[in-house]
Amino acid sequence: MTNAEWIFQRAIQLMDEASDRTGLIVESEVKDFRNRTLPILNILGVECFLWSDRYISDRAEGRPVFIELVDFETPIELDDGMCKGILPYGLAAKLFVDENPDKANYFQQRYEEMLAAYKMLAPAYIEDIDVPYGGVEMGQFGSW
Repeated sequence: MTNAEWIFQRAIQLMDEASDRTGLIVESEVKDFRNRTLPILNILGVECFLWSDRYISDRAEGRPVFIELVDFETPIELDDGMCKGILPYGLAAKLFVDENPDKANYFQQRYEEMLAAYKMLAPAYIEDIDVPYGGVEMGQFGSW
């Protein structure tokens, strides 16, 4: 499973904030980004959780919730496709919003496009609908 460190590393690469010489992340240059990452990922995780394959609804037990991230090493309770394909763009958008609004808008648009595509692949569930008003099936007793 993917962790916050993996997503952070990819977001920094997307933002082109890694060293030009080595391609590695220089911690002193991304400290502010790192400090803001976990709260942002917690918000994005809640946004994405409903569409993740980790979301299993059992109405009798209540609504499942996204488990809050408290460090960079704990695996994120979302499926890896979502973590690797969507969250780096969302994180990059939020981290870059003040520094480079044009790039932030691009990353936000990409995040929304990827999430929309993911939503279309979510499995649908079919359940019976209770009709509390007897006698209206097939319009038999309707006034029309």
